[in-house]
Amino acid sequence: MPPEERRRSLIAATLPLLRERGGQISTAEIARAAGVAEGTIFRVFESKDELLGECVAHAMDPAPLIADLAVIDCSAGLERRLVEVVRLWQARVLEISGLMAAMYATGAGPSLKHRPHSRAEHQAHSDRLVAAIAEVIEPDADQLTLSAAEAASLVRSMAFATSHPMISDHAVTDPELVVRILLHGMTSQGPSC
Repeated sequence: MPPEERRRSLIAATLPLLRERGGQISTAEIARAAGVAEGTIFRVFESKDELLGECVAHAMDPAPLIADLAVIDCSAGLERRLVEVVRLWQARVLEISGLMAAMYATGAGPSLKHRPHSRAEHQAHSDRLVAAIAEVIEPDADQLTLSAAEAASLVRSMAFATSHPMISDHAVTDPELVVRILLHGMTSQGPSC
């Protein structure tokens, strides 16, 4: 198996272990989960820490979410599309926060030796995600009181705030309710002023 493919395979085998037990997993356990000899890990990663850092980087990569957003059926109504956006975003937040909680609970989080994203890289990821959400909104942008990009930013922020375990009080998490509030507000009548 080519080295890059082997790296991807090891990352895929390691992520479920990390979510379950954090960074206290052994390379023997990783090898067993991947169906390879333990030494195989060190042919493509310098250390266990490098592998764990790559697992975190892989989990935070926005590309899979962007791909999921791109296949949302834009012929469906705006509300239906936004419910799917919120559902996908909330699942991503829960997945990443669960992974990081497991890593930090076992003391592995701060010791990871992966290159943290610069502010510019973080902004680029954010911009790509907002643009992908805006594409989902665009067919109905003329119905909104703000631009598709502004609406996308608001949808993303609400999905994040209603699902992040360190921010949300879990009172409002249902994607349909989140979208209903975003599109129609919190009052049962129109504006009174």
